Amino acid sequence: MYDLVGRRYGRLLVLTEASPRVRRYGRRLRKERRWGCICRCGRYLIVPQHSLIACHATSCGCGRFKYLSQYGERALGSYKTWQAMINRCRPSASHRAYYKRRGIYVCERWLFFDNFFADMGPRPTGLTLDRIDNNRPYTPDNCRWATRAAQVRNRRNNILLTLDGITLTAAEWARRVGISAPALRDRLKKGWSDEDALTLPANPPASRRRNIRRKLEGCRR
Repeated sequence: MYDLVGRRYGRLLVLTEASPRVRRYGRRLRKERRWGCICRCGRYLIVPQHSLIACHATSCGCGRFKYLSQYGERALGSYKTWQAMINRCRPSASHRAYYKRRGIYVCERWLFFDNFFADMGPRPTGLTLDRIDNNRPYTPDNCRWATRAAQVRNRRNNILLTLDGITLTAAEWARRVGISAPALRDRLKKGWSDEDALTLPANPPASRRRNIRRKLEGCRR
């Protein structure tokens, strides 16, 4: 049981506990706890408890309308990106193990949307905010607008392989050379070199299998 009275979440200050709301989850009916909050602008609203704890609700929306009136509709995408960046780095965020506990934080300059918008500008269509180095915080020199494909390629758990001077992820090489991704990962686990894992056929004949076994024995030694 949580007692949130007196706590502040962004621009919201919790004043009192409101009447719960009954919601249906499948065949069961459950009570959802709600809290009465006052925003910094003076507006009173009732917010579900899970939205406060997960930092999904941090204001009544006044900040969004403020920046829209100041910068226009072109700032809407950048404001949503900035708000998501701030929420995921909060100490009470549900996925803090991937950000706060790893030392990922938002620099002091970007705690204010005006500075973030001045550095990054409007969010281009189809692009999202990406950290160039995943082990570094959100700073102007470590962030860029990137496509989804570029973000997937920049993940920490990616396996990079190099062949003929070209470096790609294991999934990209699997699509290029026609080998299934699980088979390619299995080859790498067995100690194959990048060249052998990418060039040897998926189902070699018996004569090639003996050579493959010899290569495996050499790797094990």
